[in-house]
Amino acid sequence: MFQLKLNKLQMFLVVLLIAMIWLMQLNTGEQQIVEKKKQVKPGHYPDYSMVNFKITDLDKLGKTQRILKAAKLTHYLDDQTSVLDYPKLKFFNENDKVWNVSAKQGFFTKGSDVLLLKDDVLIKQLADSDVDSIVMETPFLKVNPQKSLIETDQLVTFSKQSSHLSSIGMKAIIKRPYKIDLLSEVRGVVFPQSKASK
Repeated sequence: MFQLKLNKLQMFLVVLLIAMIWLMQLNTGEQQIVEKKKQVKPGHYPDYSMVNFKITDLDKLGKTQRILKAAKLTHYLDDQTSVLDYPKLKFFNENDKVWNVSAKQGFFTKGSDVLLLKDDVLIKQLADSDVDSIVMETPFLKVNPQKSLIETDQLVTFSKQSSHLSSIGMKAIIKRPYKIDLLSEVRGVVFPQSKASK
């Protein structure tokens, strides 16, 4: 039988060699895991978010033109989209009424200033009295804040006092001179305003 006699120094060198081989194998395994992680494509994960934010757009004279608020904004790196929870957009017109646009959810897509709104979209032109206020409702709305342009290809309903209209599709400019185009299947009931008795 073969007997190996090692002194303390030789025994230390053998243990050290075994430990080095084990560490090299462990390190190689970790490098393979890291390389696999680098090869995995990023998913649809947020890279930043804001809570209860407010953005105000001013004109050249410092007057407020628009205000955008939302409960939360989440930005996604992979497709450069921003998702807004409960967005509210206000349009201010010089010497005129304020327009409010709100929804449950909104989106900005990569490289676009157009806000896409969905779920319970509500458009209101606030007036001095409820009689003159205009309310529009639709499930989807495209908003171009720079042009004060709103549009949809979905059902939209209009209410003013006791008059009601509906249309499939609408395109509207909500600053002076106002323009609202109803695109198809327009239906409604319009009641004339009562004249004050003399």
